[in-house]
Amino acid sequence: MSLDINVLKNNLTTPQRTFKWEFDIPSPKGSGGSDLWNVRAVSTNEPEVSFEEIVVEYKGTEGFVVPGRKRNTHQFTVTLIESEDGKTLDAITSWMELIRSGLTGAGVPDPMLKTDVIISKFGTDNTVTKRIKMKGAWIKKKGETTFAQNANEVQMYEVTFAFDQWVVVD
Repeated sequence: MSLDINVLKNNLTTPQRTFKWEFDIPSPKGSGGSDLWNVRAVSTNEPEVSFEEIVVEYKGTEGFVVPGRKRNTHQFTVTLIESEDGKTLDAITSWMELIRSGLTGAGVPDPMLKTDVIISKFGTDNTVTKRIKMKGAWIKKKGETTFAQNANEVQMYEVTFAFDQWVVVD
């Protein structure tokens, strides 16, 4: 049996792959827009899920443990890529202005600033392999952005979102 490159590739159980993420955000209700903001994400994370434990004592023993309340971290961070038109930064800053205006200090009510966002993961064949919907999401933080004069650099924004709950969708 010869070990050519195809045999080696087919026998790899964990080849390193580059996954693509796409991020869909409907315009928040308070923004007055009806557009779907669709951007490429360089990186993101699936939020942590854990269960509290309930210790049940039994007949003077240490007892046993059963799963209790489900806990989510209620936040996730996405690194978004900016295009030349600047629409990514415009969308981020206008949404943040809805949350709390830098000029007046006022903000819109929760139902108007929260929206459901969807993160889609693409496989190497460019088909969607997983979709996660974050319900009731809003921008919690836009990280510091470095502007460099290097013309070959792609502008990226690290944005942390808070959300009510998340589900995997088909």
